[in-house]
Amino acid sequence: MQSPLTIFVFNQNPLRLSEEEYHSPETVLKNYFELFGPGETNDILSSVQTEALTNPGSPYSAVSERMKVMSCFTELYRLIEAAFVISQKK
Repeated sequence: MQSPLTIFVFNQNPLRLSEEEYHSPETVLKNYFELFGPGETNDILSSVQTEALTNPGSPYSAVSERMKVMSCFTELYRLIEAAFVISQKK
C-alpha cells in the first residue's frame, strides 16, 4: 500500500511535511511559533506584502493581481492566528 504522502496531487496537498508531520501537524505549529510569534509573523508578512504591492517592477501591477495578493495575505493572517490558537491548546 502506498503512503498517503506518495499520492499527493501538486497544489492540493501538503508538499513539505514529512510523514511524521503529516500525522502530527501540531508539532509543526509548535515549532513555528517557537521561532516566530504572531506579532513577528504579522510584521514579516506586512513587509512582504508592501514590497509586492509597491515595487514598480512587481508582477502584481494589475489591479486584479493586487486584489489577489491582498486577499491571500488577509487569509494568511487569519490562518496564522488560527494556527497559533491551535498550537496553544496542546
